[in-house]
Amino acid sequence: MPPVLDIWNDNFWGLTELTDAVNTLPYVPRMLGDMGVFTVQPISTLTVSGEYKDGEVQLVTNQPRGVVGEVNTVTKRVGRAFSTLHLPIQDAVKADDVQGVRAFGNATIAETVQGRVNDKLQEMKDHIDSTIEWHRVGAIKGVLLDADGTTQILDMYSEFSIARVTYDFDFSSDSADVRQQCMELKRLTVAQLGRWPMTMVGLLCSDGFFDALIQHDSVKDTYEGWSAAASLRQNLAYEMFDFAGCRFVNYRGNVSSQAFVTADTACSFPIGTGGIFKEYYAPADYEETVNTMGLPFYAKSELMPFGKGRLIETQSNPLLLNHRPSSCFAITMTTT
Repeated sequence: MPPVLDIWNDNFWGLTELTDAVNTLPYVPRMLGDMGVFTVQPISTLTVSGEYKDGEVQLVTNQPRGVVGEVNTVTKRVGRAFSTLHLPIQDAVKADDVQGVRAFGNATIAETVQGRVNDKLQEMKDHIDSTIEWHRVGAIKGVLLDADGTTQILDMYSEFSIARVTYDFDFSSDSADVRQQCMELKRLTVAQLGRWPMTMVGLLCSDGFFDALIQHDSVKDTYEGWSAAASLRQNLAYEMFDFAGCRFVNYRGNVSSQAFVTADTACSFPIGTGGIFKEYYAPADYEETVNTMGLPFYAKSELMPFGKGRLIETQSNPLLLNHRPSSCFAITMTTT
């Protein structure tokens, strides 16, 4: 008789094995993630301390207790501690889920269970990926909102008593000079960046804003040439258009009827700054991960009562921060 597989107590269910599995699953494309706008930085704590100085959110140096602190400068500084988010999702793999089922091309129940677990891990990872992208957009806007789209988690402008600037694109007449408006927006962004470099201005555009842009007489011919060439160069899930130093992206983020970019608007941000936008990842709330450097995703399981299956949890503990919120503008449009 072949040996009975003790699938529920196999090493496969350990924190390391499941975490490795969830971190190597195929990446679900997310626009800002694809563009590499945010720099990933693991941390071993649950908070990030910062201060607002000269228009920039700067990290405060950690010092041993009892050591003389940094000398304060004349510039007024406002300090804050930002807590990382906690995004857990749970599911289960029950014995009945794999009873009488075998993986394609493989008769072992262990492979069947692992395939079922990977399917669930991918599904849970997709949910977290979408949530992190939601917070990337929020960081660019300077306001992190919870999944309901209304509850504020962090308002960078309110925290540091600064005002978000609105820039209006005029599409109201054929004679409007859209190119000149792009140049003006780029100059305004550069002026807010200070010491930071920039390659171009990015704009996350709603459908209405993007359509109004590419249909304008001063843009239409350029867009048609760009679009034809772009279709040969790349196959993207989103449409973008570079014009006069600005990269317009028709952003299609929409989860559970929650639009990431409000209708008929856009939001701008500098591209090529090399560190203004950060993704901090704190460790999971497990015994094994205390005081370790955080990972983007964790997965762990525990045995259900009477050995009826395994509970699975996937979690991420991110904090998305915009270190130069004044360089990002709320974009509106005038069409009449």
